[in-house]
Amino acid sequence: MSTLSNPSWENKYITVNSIKLHYVTKGDGPLMLMLHGFPSFWYSWKYQIEEFSQDYKVVALDLRGYNDSDKPESKSAYHIKVLIQDIVEVIQTLDYEQCILLGHDWGGGLAWSVANAHPNLVQKLVVLNMPHPKLLAKAIRYPPQLIRTYYFFAFQIDKIPEKLLLSNDYKNVRDLFTHETNNGAFTNSDIQLFIDSIAKPGSLNAMINYYRNIFEPKFFWKRTQRII
Repeated sequence: MSTLSNPSWENKYITVNSIKLHYVTKGDGPLMLMLHGFPSFWYSWKYQIEEFSQDYKVVALDLRGYNDSDKPESKSAYHIKVLIQDIVEVIQTLDYEQCILLGHDWGGGLAWSVANAHPNLVQKLVVLNMPHPKLLAKAIRYPPQLIRTYYFFAFQIDKIPEKLLLSNDYKNVRDLFTHETNNGAFTNSDIQLFIDSIAKPGSLNAMINYYRNIFEPKFFWKRTQRII
């Protein structure tokens, strides 16, 4: 599947935490909530939507600031406490008491944080490509990992990261999907969909603002007290 549309998918919006979030859903049953990473959007779960909708109500969310969800301008709108509240209210507004929570990359960090702050809402937790935040905070103190996460620090600069990602027709973003993933994992049309999503007004600033909150005193790895 390389196209954005599928007649069996429903595109919907939900108002939570004073903003409107877009999501794609399919299936019935227990709630399976999917949180994408950077610089992606709900479409990164396209295969999982098809597979798991046979047994679950799958909801693949556009996180705030991404794709068709609202994009508040302020940095504080992307603090982890705000992001956690988004997910809590999504679960509750969909009229579920708990969910199976899937997260990849940044969505994985958020999934860890939701499960830590509200364990009663998470029946099962599945995290891809994101260690527990407490372990990440410990690992980042060592030079090899510090070098690998250089962009955490580069993204703190005002406006420059957005310009670099935008430059040369989003070449750095395209390279991320071609050179840093398994060959053939993304088709050219897939990559263009991600670029189109990033190109929407306000998206780049919102996406980088996730990273601009990571050194706040009460970010998720300092809030986290236990390994789930």
